[in-house]
This record gives sequence, C-alpha cells and structure tokens, in this order.
Amino acid sequence: AQVGAADALWVTARNYFETMSATEISNIQTFAATGKRVVLFGEHGGWGTWNTSILAVPGGTNLGGGQSGVITASSVSHPLTVGVGSVELLGGSAAAGGTSLFAYDFINLWGAGQNVLTIQDSNLFQNANLASADNNPLALNLVDWIAGSAAFSANAFVISAPPAAFLFVLGLAGIAVWRRRLNI
Repeated sequence: AQVGAADALWVTARNYFETMSATEISNIQTFAATGKRVVLFGEHGGWGTWNTSILAVPGGTNLGGGQSGVITASSVSHPLTVGVGSVELLGGSAAAGGTSLFAYDFINLWGAGQNVLTIQDSNLFQNANLASADNNPLALNLVDWIAGSAAFSANAFVISAPPAAFLFVLGLAGIAVWRRRLNI
C-alpha cells in the first residue's frame, strides 16, 4: 500500500548475490503499469544475479559484461540525454531490450510509456565520477526525469537502499528542489 501511494519508485542495488522475489517484481510491475516512473539500479557483470532480477521487471535480458573506462555516446534524443553527448562507464553491464539511451546498452527505457529506466552502472553517479564525460548532466537530467513535470515530491519511495544510497537520493532531491527554485 505504501509503494502504490508513491509518485515514483527508486530501487538501488542490494548485493551482487541477491535477487528480488517474485512478489517484489510483481509489485514493481504493477506500480509501473500505472504510468508512474521507476528507476532500477544494477551494476557491472559480477552482479549478474541482481541485474537479472531487475531486468525481469520490464522483461529485459541481462547480457553481463562489464565495460570500465569506456566513453559511450548517447544514441537517442530524450529528456534524459539533453546536454549529454557521452558518459564514461565505470563498470556497466549490458542489457537486451527496451530503448538504449547510449551506444553501449547499459541505460535503457522500457514500456509503452517509457516510464521504467534501468541503469546498470551505479558507479556512474559517485562523486569522484561525476566530472567524467557528461556523467553530471546525466545525473541532473535523471533527477528532473524522476521528479516528473511537477515540483519534486517527497512522496517518492526508495526500497533496498543502504545508507549511502539513501543520502545520494536525498542529495538528488535537494538538487531538484534547488533547480526548480532557480527556474521559477
């Protein structure tokens, strides 16, 4: 019931050896079917078990791999890629299916409403890596995208978040509010 009342859903990576249960996958699929936005984080090829479970939500396939230190160009025009010519992968794992936002298939949009986003390289948004290529503009676009067209809602719901990931999401929320105030 709590998740269904949220405006958006942000699922961070738990552990490389864990998987989401069939109930969790079904609940996220039900949430996404309402048209609300969902972000699912995976990681490099060593996280195959977790990556496979997050890709089960939109019906994708984990291809594994793990590109590191590779610059990959954006491949579609989308609000998430505005001002983003390329990003540097820091361990991205590839996925099959959906609409890939970059030449290397590690960030994909899914569904008829393109409201589910999988990102299989959480290192992309670590402080030390935000200055790489256009990683920072992508992070800011992600904040705007998950917030939707309305002001950022405190009604977003984060699951499976370790303390560091929670602080990251909280920081992104602060950036979204700050950016919205600048635009008013």
